[in-house]
Amino acid sequence: MATNTVYLEKLKDPRWQKKRLEIFERDEWACQRCGDKKTTLHVHHTCYKKGRTPWDYEGHQLLTLCEDCHSNEHDGFLIGFIQTLIKDSQENGVLLFDIASLLVRAKIHPWSKNRLQFSAKKHISETDL
Repeated sequence: MATNTVYLEKLKDPRWQKKRLEIFERDEWACQRCGDKKTTLHVHHTCYKKGRTPWDYEGHQLLTLCEDCHSNEHDGFLIGFIQTLIKDSQENGVLLFDIASLLVRAKIHPWSKNRLQFSAKKHISETDL
């Protein structure tokens, strides 16, 4: 618990706040997974190095994610991928059985280490359905 508190305090540091703004601007204030610009955005560390402060990472190690995608990134990729597909289905009228069929065709398995990084909205076309 104490370690978490120390880390959360570091996130208030002006050096981290400056770095966050730089990453948000670089990524055009949009989630790099789903393209969302309306919900709360987070800067995700793609890796963690022991002893480093949050602002001591290179830009390529930081990524703008919306709250949902950031949570999904930490909870597990497959769950996040499916949630993104469901969210897109609700917004675009894609039926859930179509999503299941796409998952089977993409050969996505929970044990896969493939970390596909795309928005279903940008890659599902009518010919895929």
